[in-house]
Parts: sequence; structure tokens; C-alpha cells
Amino acid sequence: MKKNNILSIGEAFIDLVSSEPTSDLSTAKYFTKLAGGAPANVAVGIARLGVRSAFLGKVGDDSFGRFVIRELRKNGVNTGRMILDPQHKTRLAFVAVMKNGNRDFEFWEKDPADEHLKKREIPRSAIEGSSIINIGPFMLLNPETRRSAFAVAALVKKNR
Repeated sequence: MKKNNILSIGEAFIDLVSSEPTSDLSTAKYFTKLAGGAPANVAVGIARLGVRSAFLGKVGDDSFGRFVIRELRKNGVNTGRMILDPQHKTRLAFVAVMKNGNRDFEFWEKDPADEHLKKREIPRSAIEGSSIINIGPFMLLNPETRRSAFAVAALVKKNR
């Protein structure tokens, strides 16, 4: 397997973005479905620059999770290490693009799949096979994924 230049680990979810500028989420009428999540967005941005990138994370084994994987692949991201979780749903984020240019967010999923990425689901070979590791911020939100993020960071530190 070819070495990835950058491996992003963490959250990938659905952004439902207001189709028109609005004052806040309560006044948004229409939304566009997009793949999102900071580390997933980094993986796509890197791939669009022609750099080999991969994403490792967990999404629900649902239509939204499959959509996210398709969108990442369509943008040149290696998704071979993504996990479809049959027990938890893909996180949804409603996003209002406001008239002043700011954004208003509301996350909609209790106990989403991305919050269940376990240390044992992050292969050592994936870390060692990448030049740069990008760890997503949502991995720090709960104890389980926080342990996973710290384990990845420790492995990176040990191998550098």
C-alpha cells in the first residue's frame, strides 16, 4: 500500500447548510446536504491539492454515512480505513450562513458514530504509513475518543 502523505482521523458528518443567507438557524428555510467535519474537510482539501490523503473515522451505517464516504472518495481521499457503525447514526450539523458572514451551528445526533472510534480501531500501520497525522477536535469531546486521540499522538511521538 502506498504511503499517505496526510492521514486525518476523527469526525466526518453531514453539514446541512442554509441555501440562502439568513439571520440565524430558526429562519433558514432550505438546506443543502454536504459532507463535513474538520478532519474530513482537511483530507479533501489536501487531496484537491494533489497530495495523497486518507481519512480514518467512523460514520453510521446509514444513508448519510454512505454519502460521506462517497463524497470523500469522489474528491480523491482514501477511505479504506473508514468504519460503518451499525449501532450509531452519522452526526448531522445544521449550519445557517448568516447575512453578516458568520455561521450558526446546531448539531443533531445524540451519541453519534464518530464518538465511538476506539483505540483498537486505529491500526498502528495507518499511523506509521503516513507522513503527517491530523487529529480532529471532536475526538476530545468524550473519554473514549479522547483516549484514542492521545494514543495516536503518543504513537506519532514515539515513531518520529
